[in-house]
Amino acid sequence: MSIAYAIMRNLMEKGAKTLFATHYHELTMLDTSGIRLLTLDVKEDNGSVTFLRKIKDGVANSSYGIHVAKMAGVPASVIRDARNFQNRHFADYSMQQTSLFTSTEDPGEGIPQTSEKEEAMCRYLSEINPDQCTPMQALIHLSKLKEMADNP
Repeated sequence: MSIAYAIMRNLMEKGAKTLFATHYHELTMLDTSGIRLLTLDVKEDNGSVTFLRKIKDGVANSSYGIHVAKMAGVPASVIRDARNFQNRHFADYSMQQTSLFTSTEDPGEGIPQTSEKEEAMCRYLSEINPDQCTPMQALIHLSKLKEMADNP
């Protein structure tokens, strides 16, 4: 994901007009100003997925990799293992989570306010160099951020 992010930023800095496809949904949660987010329209019906061959504004509601693998003829045992892994791995992960960087507004002033917790999390994030993190280090950082978010 860090390579995809760096490439995306580099293309933006160059002002390149390009189509950038990724399955890293997390990238859509970052600052997307100056980017037009598009997705393939999909019809979901009772666990069945139909790709409508129509592009629309926005991001995908879900990951359809398992559906595509099934359509491609990947064995049922592999599909079953993939579903089990996905259910375990993403049990408490929500694509609809609020951004760590969204500030709340003070109704009296109308000026964005940042909590001490958000400031601490931002300081922690600013000290991380994603280009030098191993996947395990990234998971440790994520765990630390989750701990910071969960604690009052």
